[in-house]
Amino acid sequence: MTTSFIQEYIPVRMREMGFGRRFRTLMRTKYIGGGATLTLNAWNVWVYFPYELLATAPNITVESNFAFMDLSAGKHNEQGFEHTGKITITNRDAGPAVVSFLMAVPDYRDRSRTS
Repeated sequence: MTTSFIQEYIPVRMREMGFGRRFRTLMRTKYIGGGATLTLNAWNVWVYFPYELLATAPNITVESNFAFMDLSAGKHNEQGFEHTGKITITNRDAGPAVVSFLMAVPDYRDRSRTS
């Protein structure tokens, strides 16, 4: 998934889940040390990892309650780029890695209003 595709996909996905336009999109960048693991608690938030932003960190593994993605395997599918729940990002390189991702944060205040 590319960043531009994800930006088009998030509104569609939010409508599918009943949020309409009631969500925010955020971009985050995290630094992960060599051999380190970072855990994100992203319950009720959807996190997308654009491939071109992960290309600089080829030995990253992302695992969540929703999907699994191993960049070192060289095989990726679109389901592996969308995550939610407890997300574990592991850097298997000896040196540090930079990981950037997009977050879709739904507004849970009133799901009956989708405008």
